[in-house]
Amino acid sequence: MARAVLWQSMAPAALGVLLALAVGTGLAYGLFGTKVTDYDFSVCPAGDCEQPRIVRNVPFPLVDVALFGVGGLVALLVAVGRPTLPSGQHRTGGAARLSAPRAASSG
Repeated sequence: MARAVLWQSMAPAALGVLLALAVGTGLAYGLFGTKVTDYDFSVCPAGDCEQPRIVRNVPFPLVDVALFGVGGLVALLVAVGRPTLPSGQHRTGGAARLSAPRAASSG
């Protein structure tokens, strides 16, 4: 049963994490672009000449995106995964106590 719960929660979560990371990265690149323009003020500190433009490419943060994705999936595994008990032991939770048959009262 644990495998079924794990499979049913991880399959859509993995797709959701991939979709969220792709949309977020696409929006960032779509809104801000892939190049940054800056000016070199060290050439002309007084401002009486034209500063040269510096154009830099924005790198794709592949490692950071991968860490966010793995972190999300690990968090889901921790939430869904169940600890294993040594063989021969069973869980006794609230549901087990509620469903136990009651002893007939004498009187």
